[in-house]
Amino acid sequence: GGLRPSENNHLVLQARSSVGREIIFVTGETPTERMTIHDNGNVGIGITSPGYKFHVLTQNEDDFAARIENNHGEGRGLLIVGGESPSMNSLRIDARPSTDGTRKSIFQVRGDGKVTIGSATSLGRLLINTRDNTNWAVDIANGGGSGKGLRIRAAASSTTPIFSAFTHGGDRRFEVRAN
Repeated sequence: GGLRPSENNHLVLQARSSVGREIIFVTGETPTERMTIHDNGNVGIGITSPGYKFHVLTQNEDDFAARIENNHGEGRGLLIVGGESPSMNSLRIDARPSTDGTRKSIFQVRGDGKVTIGSATSLGRLLINTRDNTNWAVDIANGGGSGKGLRIRAAASSTTPIFSAFTHGGDRRFEVRAN
């Protein structure tokens, strides 16, 4: 395998055989596999059998697995485009699987715009769910001295609550209405 002669001024890399047809990139004095383009089109960095179209794996506990950076002062960072289905995640961040192999979803953005933190489902646009009995689920702080803290806006209807507080069992304990 290797480089083929130019086809319409394109660089062509071709696998050695018709079996497994992966393209493997190696570096170092002792050749170490760094990147794989699998025969199904999946690309892996740090993994020999990538399970996704782009799969990065690292064993480094002191740094991130990947970084996407736009160094322009007003540039954008990352665009993720997903489907519109309310039952599917456009973006999901999971915690590392526990010792029993189960993954914990810690942040999700659904196709309908609903956001969940620490939970799989949300009745509203944002749900933050914690199992921590010693800390607040949400702590909103503004250290700017005279800065503002929290603003909640809703339609000006006297029948629609702007804010409601419930017990864990679902009993309404506190409510604020527009009028």
